[in-house]
Amino acid sequence: MANIALYADDAIKLLMGLEPASLDEIFLLYPDPWPKTRHRKRRFISTATVAEMARVLRPEGVLYFATDIKNYADWTLAHLARSGAFDLAPGALEQAHIPFKGWRPTRYEQKARAEGRATSLYFTFTRNRTKPEVAEQGLLPGK
Repeated sequence: MANIALYADDAIKLLMGLEPASLDEIFLLYPDPWPKTRHRKRRFISTATVAEMARVLRPEGVLYFATDIKNYADWTLAHLARSGAFDLAPGALEQAHIPFKGWRPTRYEQKARAEGRATSLYFTFTRNRTKPEVAEQGLLPGK
């Protein structure tokens, strides 16, 4: 697989360095939920990072998001809805417990399910064409 690379730094730096509409897909899988209220500013999903993801995803590009923390799922849904740059398919909330097509669960996911703990939530968002200004410029400093 020649088109795979690993980036060992903060992913926001990678997003900021990409050209507009240069990605077909983004996978954000089990990001750190920073559950304490005072730490939520550290969550990867923020107004600025959502704007950057919208900027680098081509129209109709896809953002895959998975978490096993319901609060983080709600947080993400709210941020993406507020941005206006992403659409969630009708019925997606009712089907959020269905893994992505071709998904292979992690060993931690398998262990949690076997122990009857948290179930994962899977969301697929499509980059829409309604907010071109978001795609043209990100909201992070240094752009």
